[in-house]
Amino acid sequence: MSFNDNGDGSRTLYWQPTEFDAGQHDVVVVAKDALDESLTTERVIRISVLIPDSHTSVNAAPVIDVFESTTVAAGQQLEVLISPTDADGVVPGLYLENAPADALFVDNLNGTRTLRWTPGLDSIGTHVVRAVAVDGVDPTLTTTSTLTITVSGDAQTDSSGMFFTDIAPQSITAGQNLEFVVQAIHSNGTVPWMHIDTPPAGASFRDNLNGTRTFSWTPGVGETGTREIRIIALDSQQPESSIQLLVPVTVLDPA
Repeated sequence: MSFNDNGDGSRTLYWQPTEFDAGQHDVVVVAKDALDESLTTERVIRISVLIPDSHTSVNAAPVIDVFESTTVAAGQQLEVLISPTDADGVVPGLYLENAPADALFVDNLNGTRTLRWTPGLDSIGTHVVRAVAVDGVDPTLTTTSTLTITVSGDAQTDSSGMFFTDIAPQSITAGQNLEFVVQAIHSNGTVPWMHIDTPPAGASFRDNLNGTRTFSWTPGVGETGTREIRIIALDSQQPESSIQLLVPVTVLDPA
């Protein structure tokens, strides 16, 4: 039995039992807080191993719908729902190969995942991403489907020619430090000015001197809940032209 790291915050349990493993097996999965290992959550997975007989059907490989090629403009968000199925009724595992480094692969908690990506100007061109479905019973049975994504540079998020790279919703426990990098891009190659509109008390917006800024904040216990951080980008040549980005931040109670 192995418990492989998929590199996206998930792991896949692989096991090929033999006839000597027939019966029920309880596997305890423990999740530990990355900052405080005393904070844990457990879940028990019960696995029933059956002895095959002459009437047992052959295990089928999972299936993924064939993707159509898609085109997205730099600065626009692309979402692709990936929904593998298995005739045996077991939910397949799913991972991506050759995905863009800044793409998100969101688990929808219903057997499907969503590829979410906002490409920048440096991503203009063709990208070939492979989705691999893994059989839930026999991990040697896999199915691969290929998605071809063409990123064009002939459109922007609006007439300003500016756009923000994608930032996922953030969450942090009160008392811990939250940091995320913000980048605004202009189609003419200039670097937009950025600032936070009404930042939380104690927050900073550090200039990284490379066209990006880092938002940093350590919320207190009295600041639990969800708020939106409003980031404004101004055209460095025409400051009256601006765009904004709202980043949801959820502060969790440490108790």
